[in-house]
Amino acid sequence: MSWRDCCLCGRDRGTIRTRPTVNGLAQAASKSRVGVLMATLAVFPKAWLDALRVDCTMNLEEWIELSSSFDVDGLEFYAGFRDLRDSRRWSEYRRRVEDQNRSISMRCCSPEFTQDDAVSRRREIDKEKHWIDMAAELGATYCRVRFGQRRPESSVADVVASVALLRRKMVEHGLN
Repeated sequence: MSWRDCCLCGRDRGTIRTRPTVNGLAQAASKSRVGVLMATLAVFPKAWLDALRVDCTMNLEEWIELSSSFDVDGLEFYAGFRDLRDSRRWSEYRRRVEDQNRSISMRCCSPEFTQDDAVSRRREIDKEKHWIDMAAELGATYCRVRFGQRRPESSVADVVASVALLRRKMVEHGLN
């Protein structure tokens, strides 16, 4: 990933988009006009986030089934979906989506890399490594990482430093 693959959104908020090729596991998807692998149009369950991650009144199978009525190429999964805690089921969710001739094109999360405490930052980096492994297993071709939104007092320089640290750690993890 180069800096042109990374964008900072807002004064003290950021997003990194990386393609999860972990330990040589390149993921397949349709090729876009710019040569980057990703779905053409994907849907994120914003209206059902609490149901999928907080009160758990909807499970992931229900969301996948509900989303089949949308005319989209793929789904975006959030790392905080309760059902994704069980890594033994990741391939099942991938299969369910692929059985609908769609893909899980992106996995997003909101870790907190801008913390001052090095131990807390390291814990967040370890979570992100786990989430990248999750994305690869789900067949997601992109990871969307949002950070800084919980600490609006962070300076642009702090957020950029956090991006650089995250990037180094992800390269060490095998992400290209």
